[in-house]
Amino acid sequence: MYNDDKKPWQHGYDLEYLLSIQKYYDTYNSFALGPFAEFKKHNIAEGLKNETLQLAKQGAVTVNKAKTRTPITMHGDIHIGKKEKYDITFTNVSTYNKETREIINAENMRKKNCWLLVWDEWKEAHEFASDCGFQRVSSKFTTFAEIYAVYFRNARNKPMRQHPKIFFEDTVSICRCNVSFDVEKIKAEISQANLHYENHYSNYNEKGSWAAVALRGYSDDPGMIEKPSEMSKKWKAENPGWEHLEVQDTDLAEHFPETMKIVDSLPTDNIVHRVRFMKLKAGGKLGRHTDQVDPDVGTRDGQLMRLHIPIETNKHVLFQSWDANSYKHTVNMIEGSCWYLDTRKPHTAENSGDKDRIHLVIDIEACEEARSLTKI
Repeated sequence: MYNDDKKPWQHGYDLEYLLSIQKYYDTYNSFALGPFAEFKKHNIAEGLKNETLQLAKQGAVTVNKAKTRTPITMHGDIHIGKKEKYDITFTNVSTYNKETREIINAENMRKKNCWLLVWDEWKEAHEFASDCGFQRVSSKFTTFAEIYAVYFRNARNKPMRQHPKIFFEDTVSICRCNVSFDVEKIKAEISQANLHYENHYSNYNEKGSWAAVALRGYSDDPGMIEKPSEMSKKWKAENPGWEHLEVQDTDLAEHFPETMKIVDSLPTDNIVHRVRFMKLKAGGKLGRHTDQVDPDVGTRDGQLMRLHIPIETNKHVLFQSWDANSYKHTVNMIEGSCWYLDTRKPHTAENSGDKDRIHLVIDIEACEEARSLTKI
């Protein structure tokens, strides 16, 4: 099982032994959407070396003791809990069986404040958490759109831990705004403009079916649809001074007076950032993702809220988004309606119809009036 004639990452453990433990994680790893959430042989070797991975019959659990006070976030700066010094955190529970339950329910663990993170979409995890005496706190969303359920169990005979209050607007993922628009004139402007849509580069743009064109962005070029801070390191190196680029109307804006009237009518202290038409081709799909790479997104004053106004769509276009309770909302947005979308949370879109979908997508600065659009 253990000897020194191994690769450094093995920390002396036989590969066959590590792979035998990895087998416990077959189901667990099936919920990972990105490369960092899977629990593989490298993680197992490290956990055994550090004595944080506890083995059970046909299972394993990672057990960590907090050395300092650290926040637990839903995403970005939205705090849902706080690990205090000496708190125990259980993660990477491979299997929900009697043996892993015994590790988590051990008498010495019951005397400590404990956190438990499990895959939210693994149904067995929630019954397991409840059986072990945990109470759900909230959800945690990764940049790869994975969803963890965060649970807490108070130590026996200790004061009840109070968790941070989550503002209602931070629990919402998608909701219809209390305004609507006549989009027929916008359709006419689009048909007359012969727009050239730029393909949106991303890993979740399946078959290159998602593209956009800017009326307002970080350049006068309508093809500059991205935000400079979200661009690759290579792009930033090739475009010195990118951090000083400011929002401006593109060359197309003057050809869309009716569209810009709608933009200017939004109650946001006249501060509007990017304005784009986004097209999802017939048969196209955007895979599940988040936009957490943009640090400015949010509902606090000065942060950016995203609005979607469908201009051309059909009944076969479905948008899905997961809220703070991990509830999946599935909506069909009708033409002229207006929707708020929290892009920090997982979302996806699919156009199963035979016509392209076009949305007017507007980033506005958050303020009390802007929040009132969403009834939140």
